[in-house]
Amino acid sequence: MKILSYLAIVLVVVQLSSAKVINVADYGVVPGKDATLALTRLIDSVQGKKNITLVFPTGKYEFYPENAREMHRAVSNHDNGLKRIIFPFFGNRNLVVDGQGSEFMFHGRVSPFVLDGVKGVTLKNFLIDWQRAFHNELKVVERNMKDKSFIVEIDPEKYPYTIKRGQIFFKYYDWEDSFGANIVFDPKTRSPIYNTRKYGVSWLPPKAGNAGKNRVKIEARMKELPPIGSVLIVYGVSPTSRLCPAIHAANCKDVVVQDVNVYAAGGMGFITERTENIHLNRL
Repeated sequence: MKILSYLAIVLVVVQLSSAKVINVADYGVVPGKDATLALTRLIDSVQGKKNITLVFPTGKYEFYPENAREMHRAVSNHDNGLKRIIFPFFGNRNLVVDGQGSEFMFHGRVSPFVLDGVKGVTLKNFLIDWQRAFHNELKVVERNMKDKSFIVEIDPEKYPYTIKRGQIFFKYYDWEDSFGANIVFDPKTRSPIYNTRKYGVSWLPPKAGNAGKNRVKIEARMKELPPIGSVLIVYGVSPTSRLCPAIHAANCKDVVVQDVNVYAAGGMGFITERTENIHLNRL
């Protein structure tokens, strides 16, 4: 037993001594500019390796789709297809990504974290956000029971849009979406209005027209017009409304997500498949 205990201690010491801590700034991953290409090259260099810790000096890091790793992926309860992945990790052992309180800002249709076949992974101390949210907030300011129309107010800075061919189109990083899935929220409780389904706009795009500065008139098929003061959330058109979950883990073991805030995603915030031993600490 003493021999076995001694060997176990030696093994732990050897593993710790072989652990590699990488300051990502040494590889050109720095705040204030598109860090995607430098990060892609760094991750390629450690792909499949053991005992790697990537440390991000505190800051705001920008990530764009053009230099991300491209791969076709199937994700449960999401839209399958080509994914542009910012943090793709495959087959690593004992991997740590430590943001040290950094903000990871994503642009366009990208998948921030994809973990596949990784054993022993810790993601910690960062926040995930998008420069342009995938949803749009339309505040209901007027409604007309006679012609079944209502007027919404939209912040064009947060939710840029245009009206073409009698329809409203929402502008994103490099694409536009017509009026898609939607749900009505109460701004006071920040939850869906009771029986919200009766306020839902049908899948057929509604008629839309200018109704003044930052205001749009909506004519749609719906059981009942949304209440004045409520907020109609519009969040994408199938089958591209769930392309970008924030964190996706598949075929992994011993996953820890600690002190991570997910402010936005083009899908679920965290989804796992065929993965065991998952610990979410202050996610």
